[in-house]
Amino acid sequence: AIQSRLGTTILGGPLIFVTLGLVLSNEGLGVLDLDLDTGTVTILLKATLVILLFTEASELEPRRMRGEISIPGRLLGLGMPLVMILGTVAAALLFDGIGIWEAAVVAALLAPTDAALGVPVVSNKRVPERIRRSLIVESGLNDGLAVPFAFAFAAAGEGFTSDDTGADALTFRVEQI
Repeated sequence: AIQSRLGTTILGGPLIFVTLGLVLSNEGLGVLDLDLDTGTVTILLKATLVILLFTEASELEPRRMRGEISIPGRLLGLGMPLVMILGTVAAALLFDGIGIWEAAVVAALLAPTDAALGVPVVSNKRVPERIRRSLIVESGLNDGLAVPFAFAFAAAGEGFTSDDTGADALTFRVEQI
């Protein structure tokens, strides 16, 4: 309801809502007394994520993207795996005491770009429309592609550190994915 007004300021909706959440939460003024361990909060968070991702996806125009799949394809098929690889190396070097699989999970979770960070680019008319649409496609798909990698890396780390049999480790990986 207020996004159009926020779009003209340096502040964005996500920053304002995170700040409000912190100020009103148990850690701030205590206005909102939420027990984060309840299923209600989990359902609310999942519903919010679904709404955000659905809104992003509904803005795509598949007919206009025909013939322009090469840019988002390179961003997702080449760029994202490279970011995960380099992110894994960086996380392993920066954080003492984490293994390679933990570093890979960190990289997979940080690899997808947040669409809110790209708003100045995708809304700038000086940027060619083809590039703006490609960035919208990439940001709409990267979360969904990165999460299975994060689960697979977490499952791989669990499988290699536990005393379970190979079949148990494989079952755990499949359950996570």
